[in-house]
Amino acid sequence: MASFNFETHNINVTSLPGDPSQDGTDATGVTQPTGGVGIRGWLSGIFNLFNGGTAKVNATLTGSIICKETNKITAIATDILTDYTATTNMNSTLMIMTNTTGILSLEVDGVLGYLNGGTSLDVSKWYAFEVPITNTSVYNLQFSAVATMQIKWIGGV
Repeated sequence: MASFNFETHNINVTSLPGDPSQDGTDATGVTQPTGGVGIRGWLSGIFNLFNGGTAKVNATLTGSIICKETNKITAIATDILTDYTATTNMNSTLMIMTNTTGILSLEVDGVLGYLNGGTSLDVSKWYAFEVPITNTSVYNLQFSAVATMQIKWIGGV
């Protein structure tokens, strides 16, 4: 039977050519999270954002606002948005959050349809629906329960 001798070698980051933690430069206007040092500080800050933290996002709106309601109080089966008449054909995105479970419906030219497959919306969860808008059609948005709603409906997206 053969025997082997293994040698132990310790390698640390400073023994690498250059200092990998200093490679590149920080982006303009970006600061490392409090308490962080070096690359591990940056990575722990990034991990924290992905793991339930919050981040500020700068975005540009493309299109036009069809409806924006903050803390809109609705009654059962009454219109949240009443008689919006389209002036052009366009794609749109309807985003909604509610504090009560209920079914969201959209009436277009007198024909009622259910969004989310007729399934109740969950509390405090944002939903987004793609809604094609047709020139001269009339839109009414309704909810099946008394609720406080957050609504953003953007056309031309």
